[in-house]
Amino acid sequence: MNKKIIISLMVIIGILIIGTVIGIWSWQSSVAATKKQENAKKIDAINKEIKKVEATKDENNYAPVDVVRNFINEVRNDSMDKAKLYLATDQQEMDIKAALEFDKELDKITITDTSQTIDGDQSTVLVTGFWPTEDKTFEKNIILVKDNNLWKIKEIKGV
Repeated sequence: MNKKIIISLMVIIGILIIGTVIGIWSWQSSVAATKKQENAKKIDAINKEIKKVEATKDENNYAPVDVVRNFINEVRNDSMDKAKLYLATDQQEMDIKAALEFDKELDKITITDTSQTIDGDQSTVLVTGFWPTEDKTFEKNIILVKDNNLWKIKEIKGV
């Protein structure tokens, strides 16, 4: 009789262990499925943000803020011919240094911030910076337009 009780207990314990393992596995599967759904939602949201950013870029894969940074780098390097490549077709004759109103040594300029707002085929980039020798900062609003599917600088305004 003891053997029957021991065998019965072993069968019951075995069933309990198998049931526990199946229960834990099932619970983990449901947690994993929930996490998978959450991750899929996060990935969708990130992909939407990427598409928004990509939509702001031009044929050369430049966003307006990229065009302005490249333009300022060319002006810093005193490469006015290259800087003019970033100007709109009707602005090619612009006196860049006069438009920027920078009468200091341009190679020493420090850009601290750039931000952009886009409204269709027009964008405004706010550039903030300073010269290391002065305490005051400067701000410039640079207006860009799409010109042959490329972001080009249309106007430079002091703020």
